[in-house]
Amino acid sequence: NHPSLLPRRDLIRLFLDINAISKSIQVQNDASEMLEKLCELFCTYESDDDIQVLLDNLQSSIPSVRESCVLSLKKLVTRLHKIHPTLEADIARRLLIVCEDPEEHVKKIATELWPQTNLKVKSENVRDFLRDVVHPEYFVREPATHALPKLLEASFPQLVPFILSDLFDIYTKNNKLPPPIVDQFGRQIQAQPIDTWEPRAGVADCLFHMASLVGDNIEDLFKFYVPTALNDRHADVRSDMLRAATTTVDIHGRDNLTMLLQIMEDFLKEAPKTADYDSVRQNVVILMGKLAKDMDKDSTKVKNILGQLISTLNTPSQQVQAAVADCLPPLVPAIKDEAGVYVQQLLNVLLKSEDYAEKKGAAYGLAGFIKGLGILAVKQYNVLNELTDAIQDKSNAKRREGALFGLEMLTSMLGRLFEVYIVNILPHLLLCFGDNDAKVRDAAEDCAKAIMSKLTSHGVKIVLPGLLKGLESDLWRTKCGAVELLGAMAHCAPKQLSTCLPSIVPKLIEVLTDSHQRVQKSGTQALKQIGSVIKNPEIQAIVPILLDALQEPTKKTQASLQILIHTRFVHFIDAPSLALIIPVIERAFQNRSTETRKMAAQIIGNIYSLTDAKDLTPYLTSILPGLKTSLLDPVPEVRAVSAHALGSMVRAMGEEAFQEIVPWLMEHLVLESSPVDRSGAAQGLSEVIFGLGADRLEKSMKEIIERSQQMDLAAHVRDGYMMMFIYLPISFGEKFLPYVGRIIPPILKGLADETEFVRDTALKAGQRIVNSYAETAISLFVPELEQGLFDDNWRIRYSSVLLLGELLFKVSGVTGKATTESVDEDDNFGTEYGLQAITHALSRERRDRVLSGLYMGRSDIALTVRQSALHVWKTIISNTPRTLREILQTLFTLLLGCLASSNYDKRQIAARTLGDLVRKLGERVLPEIIPILEKGLDSQEKDQRQGVCIGLSEIMAACSRDY
Repeated sequence: NHPSLLPRRDLIRLFLDINAISKSIQVQNDASEMLEKLCELFCTYESDDDIQVLLDNLQSSIPSVRESCVLSLKKLVTRLHKIHPTLEADIARRLLIVCEDPEEHVKKIATELWPQTNLKVKSENVRDFLRDVVHPEYFVREPATHALPKLLEASFPQLVPFILSDLFDIYTKNNKLPPPIVDQFGRQIQAQPIDTWEPRAGVADCLFHMASLVGDNIEDLFKFYVPTALNDRHADVRSDMLRAATTTVDIHGRDNLTMLLQIMEDFLKEAPKTADYDSVRQNVVILMGKLAKDMDKDSTKVKNILGQLISTLNTPSQQVQAAVADCLPPLVPAIKDEAGVYVQQLLNVLLKSEDYAEKKGAAYGLAGFIKGLGILAVKQYNVLNELTDAIQDKSNAKRREGALFGLEMLTSMLGRLFEVYIVNILPHLLLCFGDNDAKVRDAAEDCAKAIMSKLTSHGVKIVLPGLLKGLESDLWRTKCGAVELLGAMAHCAPKQLSTCLPSIVPKLIEVLTDSHQRVQKSGTQALKQIGSVIKNPEIQAIVPILLDALQEPTKKTQASLQILIHTRFVHFIDAPSLALIIPVIERAFQNRSTETRKMAAQIIGNIYSLTDAKDLTPYLTSILPGLKTSLLDPVPEVRAVSAHALGSMVRAMGEEAFQEIVPWLMEHLVLESSPVDRSGAAQGLSEVIFGLGADRLEKSMKEIIERSQQMDLAAHVRDGYMMMFIYLPISFGEKFLPYVGRIIPPILKGLADETEFVRDTALKAGQRIVNSYAETAISLFVPELEQGLFDDNWRIRYSSVLLLGELLFKVSGVTGKATTESVDEDDNFGTEYGLQAITHALSRERRDRVLSGLYMGRSDIALTVRQSALHVWKTIISNTPRTLREILQTLFTLLLGCLASSNYDKRQIAARTLGDLVRKLGERVLPEIIPILEKGLDSQEKDQRQGVCIGLSEIMAACSRDY
């Protein structure tokens, strides 16, 4: 029972694992307490390995685990410095980093512990912090980016240049993205490497916190920012780098003004005017604005910068224009006397220019100037009147568009300060939604979104009556515009409304059937108001149609479904949208019309990929029964759409939300009563497996392949599993390639099954494989089909001929559906081009074997095999004698093998083929054949001697009497 004999390290890991996986606060506290007691118990026996486990778990993403580790180290505080010298540097680093932990209670405990340890960080260990600064886990990286700058400031300011250099090197190393690996044909054989942006984000955060320390290295730092770091390919890293750069400018800008301006001006002059540099150009503009803010407002330099910023407004990039607008307000007072001239110039460009980018830039610039001058400048410079006149100018669409751009930017820049003018603008804005010019309608939509995103709760009360009135307009576009404006109000509407809609809407739908007419109207009006908070613009446009469907489900459901089907969903579908759509779909699944159920399933498949899983969960119980029924529909198209919808749902929400769906599908996959049910279940299961990913496919394929050819199972069971080979290639496409070679043998075995419906399913599966992978996986399944041509079972030979025919027809570019019946069996309908295409696809050697097998099939003892082989041969071969001479050597080799076979049918086929060869090529081939047959007569195998005799008899029958 001595503490030194305890499995300390394992116990530490056990308590930490319990802490990590438990969802109970009580269990976490108990595990933490037990770990503290354990550390207290063996505080004189702990090893370096025990301490290392605690240090490693200080990097856990779970706050309770980090807290438990710090508390446990606190129990060992008196021994950390003396007894573990090899770990001293690691302990000091980890504790200093956890002193900056994002969780306040963890940070507090570590901060109290640090002075008690008497640990110090040595100068040679400072660079070790960089490993944590660039760590992929946020909970390690974030506190390290705080700890290192604090350590440098407090103890090692002389190391700042070296740390900066290391950070630059780390960034450069992690900024390289290797190109994808391709083969000799330029085809990608490995996925594009993932951009590991986290280390670069760590560098950016560390530079941000080091901003006050870099005064002596600011030139090198800004040459790193411009153009490299500020042009990072990851948006979050760019944002962090800009934050670091602007903070540095705020601290050191005034002292380094000339040098920093020179760097930025040189870049703006020399950088290419391409989209690749838009991000860094935007960021440089922002930095220049920051610098100019610190300059003397009377300085000509400020005016020069301001002029440069205004010129930059013409850059065809919204990001750059927005950045310039943000820079303008603090600089405008420097030219207040000339502000009117600038405002008028911008208004002229805004309302008269033909160039989209110039108009947009002028709108941004105008908003920036007004913000710098103050809200009174709207009236002082007659801005609103000019914009209002322009928006009502029916003769000039460009002026209307420009005015809408201006209103959009003024709203975005001034926010609630501009709200007082919205009521006057709203009637004109609604009219613009019905404008004849598409560009004006687009601008009106953008302007409306900007206005609604900035409205306060008071603004909503002011605007709502006007929008509700807009819904009563005779113009459908105006009504749609009003609906979208109402939807945009979701930005400022109470969040509680959206979250409770799934339970509110069903109640309101019930109210619609109330016996009292006024109650019905009240319900309709309430639903219209709910429709007004929908965020999705596509749904906003059709809210009236959805409301009609809810009011009159018998008459309007199908029409609303058709509108939904033809709506191209590109935006995220939120909870209010689902609250209106799902009841319509639920009723559609109960409809007797096949087309209606099909549309309902198609809509479900579309919206489930664009919604949040938590918003969908409340509707599963109402949607799944109808979807299951449609999955077993007699119409194949309905089954296909329903299966796709089910797969989309599983992919969006995960298998956890569908615990019963896979067992249900497996049950119907082997249902004896109906092949339709088996087909629907197979299609649904294929889509579900696709939704669950490639790993699930790998796990499932072994069972599917085994069950499909397990002869002791009932025929309907084998048929159900065989159907999976029809639908899995449809669901997975090219991702199913690795399994193509593995499923051909069970398909061929199914083609020889005694049960007709199993054979039919196997044939469909084989045709699916051929049609899907004729170009990409031909080398995987042709050998199997080639082998099937010589199988003992005539059904497999017949099916192999059919499937090879499908393949050769597809490769050669013919349909194979035309009749090949003619007086002479040697009439050919193929082309040389088709045969060349087959040779190119298969290779000469394999082509010869396949053609030899087909030619032997012409002499098969089974009539169906002979007919099918003859049809394929005549369709793809242009000249039989010439082709036979080309494949003669390969054909002889195969014939000899068949003559030596123990199977009587094969010997008969080979013998007949020999006789046919003599008839086709003439008796001149006999000198080549007879010696080979003579050797066969000397064989020790009686089957081979018998085959040779059969062959000789066929040859003698085919030869003339003189020979």
